[in-house]
Amino acid sequence: MNRISPAFPVRPAIAASLGALTDPQGLLDYETFTRAALYDPEWGYYRRKAPRVGKSDAADFYTSSSHTLVFPLLLIDACKHLLEVDDLRDYHWVEIGAEDHPIMDATNAEQFASCSTFRLDDPVELLEPCIVMSNELLDAQPFQRWIYLDGQWRPIRILLENDSLCECIVPESFSDSEATILKRLPDTAPEGYRVDVSLEAEQLLTRILKGFQSGLFLTIDYGKPWEAILTECPEGTARAYQGHAQNPDILKDPGEQDLTCDVCWDFVIDALESEGFEKPKLNRQESFFMRQAPDAIRSIVTRPSNLTDPLKGQLLELISPTHFGSRFQVLSTTKKQCRNH
Repeated sequence: MNRISPAFPVRPAIAASLGALTDPQGLLDYETFTRAALYDPEWGYYRRKAPRVGKSDAADFYTSSSHTLVFPLLLIDACKHLLEVDDLRDYHWVEIGAEDHPIMDATNAEQFASCSTFRLDDPVELLEPCIVMSNELLDAQPFQRWIYLDGQWRPIRILLENDSLCECIVPESFSDSEATILKRLPDTAPEGYRVDVSLEAEQLLTRILKGFQSGLFLTIDYGKPWEAILTECPEGTARAYQGHAQNPDILKDPGEQDLTCDVCWDFVIDALESEGFEKPKLNRQESFFMRQAPDAIRSIVTRPSNLTDPLKGQLLELISPTHFGSRFQVLSTTKKQCRNH
């Protein structure tokens, strides 16, 4: 067993919880660990009754949905343009996320036939036609970590020992999901190159969209093409967020920090096309809203207001290349109901 990281102490109660998931050697695969760290019902990050999203010091990060005045207006306008309609009252808005704070408030909800918000473990019911939206959902899924050593790809394991966690490499063995990813990895890579990837993100999409007949699918997240993940990120893309600070120590304070890695857009696109969606389009958030929400942008920009107008401030953050405009990408696609003749 080759240890490749420092040891990080964990609270005894969490060590006991993780210990129930280890193999006889005290090892966990990364998917199992990140699933527990994010979603364990007792101590998982997304199950804590504590603020996570927002600009306050108590939160860990803020995102596009934090811009509650402008973000819904841009989405409504974009949906109209993408669906080529003037009115959305025939469409059911369905939002799926790790958080339970809806993007559409009561006023904006009047634009749709209905509005529903589902968390990850909720059964999802899709009314047709619908608009399914997720914001930073796919990056919040359990992920695998791989490293290229001595001419071969090895999955990184986590050793639980004496109430501490460390990364390690063990003799060749693969879970079923790891075997699936191994088939997608290239034959060679630079020594020590790391790849972080979530197979569960595409599996989640398939579960959510099973039975989707007609409408629009939108997801906003940060990600990269598979080629970029394999060639431009030698340290991998996994990171943690806590108190608005990013750090690479994934094993530190399980349940107290958000764990994430970049979405692989190629996997997401393949999953959507396999469900019968049209070829998805991927754009930076800046470009997406400038093209698809021009009416909403124009109405905000031309408001007779002063420089401290909160709507203009939020719009700037959402579409500026120095803020969220370049940080996030928007993937959009439609599906039309097939009719038998």
